[in-house]
Amino acid sequence: MACFPVLPSKEKPVSDMKSLIIFSLGLQLVWLTVFAQDTHTIIAGVKHRQQSLRSVSYTLKRTDTLVTGDTRTMTGRAIIELGDTENTIGIRFWAQRNGFNQQTIVDDRMGYIVDTLLNTYKTVLNPTDNIFYSTTGGQMIVADLVKLDTTGATNIMASQDGQHYYLTLTYPDLTEHDVTKRYKQLTIDKNRMLPVFVRKHQQTLGKVQDLQFQISNLSTSQESQYDFLNLSFLQFYKQEVASIASDSPLAALSGKQVASMTLSSFEGVPSQIQPSDGNVILLDFWEVWCGPCIASMPKIQALYDQYKDRGLKVFGIVHESSQVNVSKQRVEKSGLTFPMLVGNETSRKYFHVSAIPLYVLIGRDGRIRYLSEGFSDRLQVEIQLALAP
Repeated sequence: MACFPVLPSKEKPVSDMKSLIIFSLGLQLVWLTVFAQDTHTIIAGVKHRQQSLRSVSYTLKRTDTLVTGDTRTMTGRAIIELGDTENTIGIRFWAQRNGFNQQTIVDDRMGYIVDTLLNTYKTVLNPTDNIFYSTTGGQMIVADLVKLDTTGATNIMASQDGQHYYLTLTYPDLTEHDVTKRYKQLTIDKNRMLPVFVRKHQQTLGKVQDLQFQISNLSTSQESQYDFLNLSFLQFYKQEVASIASDSPLAALSGKQVASMTLSSFEGVPSQIQPSDGNVILLDFWEVWCGPCIASMPKIQALYDQYKDRGLKVFGIVHESSQVNVSKQRVEKSGLTFPMLVGNETSRKYFHVSAIPLYVLIGRDGRIRYLSEGFSDRLQVEIQLALAP
């Protein structure tokens, strides 16, 4: 039988207990320090990988549990392109949800909602994050795949297994909206150092909202996988032009007498627009980055050629003076012969230019007869009516 010494009942156990506590606390501190470093390293590794991306494509299975208790499953495809872009969401993308004829496309500053069955499209100027929720294609976009967002997280925890890292980001409650238990979970593929699963969770008045994004068939490329510089549908599809809201500032311009104004040509030469000079005047507000503007230019040129001898004057107007040289190249390439002018803040505010292309038709009497945000065949009819004796 083994005999174990009986330790003194006071001095040594107390000393050993203190040492054990100090040692345990030290281990916890070291573990927490290493853990924090690992979390930071994982996030830094993902962001470094994302910065090297040019283009990614993937298929998606998305499962939403809504506060109503309903569950919906969506599948689809997407292509995301990174690089220099001037839109507010920071990416270009093409996306389509399975079972729908609608495609969602965002280039530098314009969003497009394309109907491949009706061969039509709508435009969204300067799209925001809302396009991820309001369009079926946008619902297929997983922004964290290409731009990991840790903004607002109050705590980040990490773990791992042989193939994946797992991140859990927790967020503060939104008490004013009764939103609690907010967190986001990401599964990071160790080989690619990119997310392959994202989960967003929160509760509202005790009701759960849980969105899960499962990425598969992920492909990365340094070459563009979609031609955002040549949107072919603009040449063959018809733009759906939304009616101008009757209570909008733009609608209030209808029938208004237009004052004479002087703007500079692309060459810097002052040029005067003189309503009430007995001619019908069409103002075409555009920018070089606006796909629908460029696509409709041949149609505007055709109208000008057809009606200029009957008293139609056309002026193209851009407001981004920094893009004049590029705009001039576009005009030359398109073979446009009607005058081009550079607008200013006064002309922008006067005509309430917030969406383009914007067409303003001024009658012989100097009053605005017709306004349209987007090209419509109705423009020719309105020109004919304005020119009629």
